[in-house]
Amino acid sequence: MKILILNKHPHDVVGGSEIQCDFIARGLLRRGHDVVYGALAGQQSRYEVPYDCSPLPARNPAALRELLERVRPDLVYWRHNLKGFLGSAREISRLGSALVFAVSHESDVQRFPKRARLKKPFEVFRHFVNYHGHRFVDGVASQNAELLGCVPAPRQAHLRNLMTDRCEPFSWPRDYVVWVSNLKPRKKPERFVELAQRLQSRAPGLDFLIVGAIQNRAYESLRDPNERPGNLHYLGLRPLEEVNGILAGSRLLAHTCDPEGFPNVFVQAWLQEKPTVSLSFDPDGVIEREGLGSLCGTMDLFVDRVEELALDPGACEVIGKRARQYAVAHHAVEQNIVGVERFFADVLHSRLVAAGKEAATDLRPEP
Repeated sequence: MKILILNKHPHDVVGGSEIQCDFIARGLLRRGHDVVYGALAGQQSRYEVPYDCSPLPARNPAALRELLERVRPDLVYWRHNLKGFLGSAREISRLGSALVFAVSHESDVQRFPKRARLKKPFEVFRHFVNYHGHRFVDGVASQNAELLGCVPAPRQAHLRNLMTDRCEPFSWPRDYVVWVSNLKPRKKPERFVELAQRLQSRAPGLDFLIVGAIQNRAYESLRDPNERPGNLHYLGLRPLEEVNGILAGSRLLAHTCDPEGFPNVFVQAWLQEKPTVSLSFDPDGVIEREGLGSLCGTMDLFVDRVEELALDPGACEVIGKRARQYAVAHHAVEQNIVGVERFFADVLHSRLVAAGKEAATDLRPEP
């Protein structure tokens, strides 16, 4: 298959969906497919990656049309939420390519996002308009099974996040709890700051580390040691494998983000044998169901559970070993790439049949 992936690229913006798209591009390339990555709002003149990667101006229909005409993909994998989606989906459909929409956040399948009251009216209207791009979609792939079936796409699949356990060594002089995400309001880093404040006297030997890029000026004060608790340290943005190393050296991962898709950092922590303690989000209920940590629901319980686990290395070890077993079984890169490949082939095959161009052979790969 000739596959075009559309998203921002991790060489421009380090985020969960960008990391996943890079894994998928590399994996499909290894399996013999022709892969092109359209880097939306791309900032690099050259991308040092094994697949073809072309930068695209943000929300530029003419540039997207030119890329589509040049590549002529069999299938387009869109993983850019609903930003500019209606016009892009219409153009992809006009060209005749199959379109798979990747659900990365619950708002991707909502006509009006739950937090619409917090957005400007024009943003809500734009979201509503772009939601209608779903009528051009041939397949929906979601990293969170609970978000399947929310839009009427003919083919839908639960495709789990892929993740590597490779890590760079990291050392810290004290035991620590870590929080990993880009800092913006829906990630709620202020809750982690509160956690550190409340445990400063209760757990004096414990530090709290924040890893991620500051993407909202409200959190700029975290750069200043005088503006944060003495046990809280901001490490800034770090590469994937260094983040894995930071997780490997931690007692546990603390998570405060609003519900979204399926955060990469959960899988990263599990692969490094670390429990996850979440304030308010448990994707697919897996943390509680599989015993990979705790879902707390309230700030008081969150503080108590982090303290309890962080000061009990034996309990962390037991949960951590179970977490790694789960992550290896469900999130390994190679086995999940086969699932991606098979779903893409099913979607493309179904589109060809519907168009009266049924292929002579089944496009799906052998198991």
